[in-house]
Amino acid sequence: MNQLIKKENIYAGLAFMGLLLLTIYIPLGLLAFVFLALPFIYLYHANDEKKYIIISVIIIIISIIMAAGAGAFFSILSASVAFIIMKFIKKEGITVTFFYAILTALVNVIVLVVASKVLFDIDFSTYYIEQLQHTISSNEGLWIQLTGDNAGEIINRYTEFINSLMVVLPFILIMIAAIFVIGNYFMATKILPRFAITLPRIPAPSAWGFPKAIIYAYLVVTVLYLVSGTSGFLYSLTLNLFQIFTIVLIIQGISLIYIFIEKRNYNKRLIILAVAAVFLPLIGQLIQVIGIVDLAFDLREKIK
Repeated sequence: MNQLIKKENIYAGLAFMGLLLLTIYIPLGLLAFVFLALPFIYLYHANDEKKYIIISVIIIIISIIMAAGAGAFFSILSASVAFIIMKFIKKEGITVTFFYAILTALVNVIVLVVASKVLFDIDFSTYYIEQLQHTISSNEGLWIQLTGDNAGEIINRYTEFINSLMVVLPFILIMIAAIFVIGNYFMATKILPRFAITLPRIPAPSAWGFPKAIIYAYLVVTVLYLVSGTSGFLYSLTLNLFQIFTIVLIIQGISLIYIFIEKRNYNKRLIILAVAAVFLPLIGQLIQVIGIVDLAFDLREKIK
């Protein structure tokens, strides 16, 4: 017992509690979302697996007392993802570890959604969509002032977009899991070396890339999406796959842009502008096309 109650374990537990409270109760606290797993990564490094599990259970119980269901979700999510990262990162490498960790995070999110519905009759997806719809309708006067005669059309478009979020819910859940895992791991590589914990760094964008088979799978999904209509299982499945392939191709395009910047000796901060520009519709589509062309014609090898 004395081996568990070490000051480093107590400090790590208190650090998680502080991050948990920030995440749940403070308006911009979700920024702490990408730090939640760090205390558990530290705990895994400072203890063997058996002690880590015991300490994690204690922290989870305290989190439930402090923040009920939200405390349970965030503590279990953070503890399980940190366990997977530290268990596999040295043996399997970053790619495999990220796959396992994202799958673990996704299972946590799905369990939260299902448990909330079954135990408390809370449908998170419906709740947040209703909140977004309420926000739009309650600010209709502001929309009219900003957009004039086009207000009705713009409001209808936003309403249709919000309703469509239910269809791409699987894609949204996958993205949440990926952001949690990659964000926490990236922060861990920056912060934890100060505590003598070194993790393999995420490879530079020039090393990012996917096999050529991705483009054939993308073409198949695109054709199925175009013929699937506007509703039904096939439509939902192909739409979610289409969104996933879109992200994959954008990553491929960003990697090629980085290689070009590197070879031309341009300022590498330009890649930050490229990533930010992804959220602009036309630029994002252009980067996606660059990714497709790269996969089809192996442009990166020609540039190299």
